Amino acid sequence: MAKYLRLFDEHTDYEAAESSLVLPNVSFCLDTPNDVHYKPYTPPALVVKFDVTDTSSPTTIANKTSGFNSIEIDGVVQPSVVTEYTFPTTGEHTVKYTLTDETIIGNSAFTECYKITSIVIPDSVKTIGYYAFSSCSRLTSCTIGSGVTNIGTCAFNQCRNLTSIDIPDSITSIGTYAFQYCRSLTSVNIGSGVINIGNFAFANCSGLTSIVIPDNVTSIGSGMCSGCTNLTSCTIGSGVTSIGKSAFRNCSGITSIVIPDSVTSIGNNTFTSCYSLTSCTIGSGVTSINSQTFAYCSGLTSINIPDSVTRIEIQAFDDCDALASVTIGSGVTYIGDASFGRCDGLLTIISKATDAPTIFNSFLYVRKGGTLYVPVGSRDSYNNKWGSDLLSSYEWTLEEQ
Repeated sequence: MAKYLRLFDEHTDYEAAESSLVLPNVSFCLDTPNDVHYKPYTPPALVVKFDVTDTSSPTTIANKTSGFNSIEIDGVVQPSVVTEYTFPTTGEHTVKYTLTDETIIGNSAFTECYKITSIVIPDSVKTIGYYAFSSCSRLTSCTIGSGVTNIGTCAFNQCRNLTSIDIPDSITSIGTYAFQYCRSLTSVNIGSGVINIGNFAFANCSGLTSIVIPDNVTSIGSGMCSGCTNLTSCTIGSGVTSIGKSAFRNCSGITSIVIPDSVTSIGNNTFTSCYSLTSCTIGSGVTSINSQTFAYCSGLTSINIPDSVTRIEIQAFDDCDALASVTIGSGVTYIGDASFGRCDGLLTIISKATDAPTIFNSFLYVRKGGTLYVPVGSRDSYNNKWGSDLLSSYEWTLEEQ
């Protein structure tokens, strides 16, 4: 009992006392109903492990001193905050950082601290700043506390040995380029609280094999997973309304994709060069297939354009040479230049549009001898049957049904 300060005697009204007493930076320890003790406040610490292979030169343990109140190295509190430290022995060392603001890991706090191997971020932290751990190239493990709400731009950019990341439900925003070039990243668990995934957030994560976009996400940024060449599976949540341009460009391992009905906008080049894509379901909310959205998807065999789509822009399906069957929805009014250019496997087009779409060299270099099916009485603005370029140049047959 000598090491504690006794605050109340056995006759104290604890509820009344607690409501009126305010002590900064203290907590209470209740051993028995009549025992309340003062206990010193221990600030949360950011725990970082370093792998030291050289004791002849100092190791960079922080990029700057601002943002830290104190540093403890292997259990010893240091007399000052420093950016470099010469470890006496090789091997793993633990450094604990007390943050000036417990809720923020500052911008560029650990940029290019190459010897960091693991990080544990305390629950008190709400924001991981810009470039906070960028280019920590030997980082393999990171535990993000349950209080974090925002991962800043380039926060883990070029952490090439990071193998997995668990993004807790508390996080609402993943910043632009947050995990770009994390090439060893094979597993990503995105929490249910995430609303926005920034541009290029997981771009060029060539080891990533699958990703699930939760239902709370409303926006997938441009280039989000572009260059993820081993990505084979992607589930897009039912809350997503827009998919940014080039979001899955060069994801050459994806075999199928389902775009939910909630999506209204798909950017240019979204699935360009997804060579293994064989199946794609386009939701009923999409209003436009933009330029080169599916260009060079050489494994795609059929596509159904929903009635909600009004425009198919230039080169939308250019060079999809395995594409054999296309169904064009009743709402399509415009098919752009080379939208189906060089689709030399195309044999069947089924149009549901009674008013023939406006076309401009839309079917350049398709194979000869296919069949175009149109509604009975379908006519263009000049009262002509549409598909004249197919009928004349490529010897297609027109059938009304």
